[in-house]
Amino acid sequence: MLIKTDKKDLRMKALNDRKFLPASLQQRYSHAIFDRLQAFPVYTQAKEVMVYLDFKNEVSTDRIVKDLIKRNQHVYIPVTVSENCMIIPSLIKDKKDLNVCDFGMLETPVEKASSVHNSCIDLIIVPGLVFDVTGNRIGFGKGYYDNYLESLGRKVTTIALAYDFQVKESIPSESHDFKMDYIVTPSRIITAP
Repeated sequence: MLIKTDKKDLRMKALNDRKFLPASLQQRYSHAIFDRLQAFPVYTQAKEVMVYLDFKNEVSTDRIVKDLIKRNQHVYIPVTVSENCMIIPSLIKDKKDLNVCDFGMLETPVEKASSVHNSCIDLIIVPGLVFDVTGNRIGFGKGYYDNYLESLGRKVTTIALAYDFQVKESIPSESHDFKMDYIVTPSRIITAP
């Protein structure tokens, strides 16, 4: 008998698995993902990159941000606007200017966000909780990234970062869910069909 798993169950299991991931493994997996990115032309050739700042045991993006800045690429971080579940990309200048937002992650305060015209961003590095091999993504359930990607009105390359245990063969998806172009894990790069 086939047991159907819904997004809520998958989300809760992923949060629990990630919560109990030892710090040493989180660091090792994040380094392996970073090494894969550095050899991936989609990443190395991008000029304007939006990247999330990790929290709650997500794949670490600190080395990614430092690498992008070192290579003189423009780096934007998402500023969340909870009233309408939207994201404003903000150019990152110095991490010490960041504050902890309502969700417990670092971001530029909305009033200090130096928003950018969305047309210049050519790569978005996206967080998530569960993915599948066809590029489907389950996030925290508020739709911030789906809303933002829809608001762009154009195709932008997306790379999701995930631990291997976060990638399933198939997950539920809906018509408003945006698929990822690539998923980078410690062991592989998945190209969505």
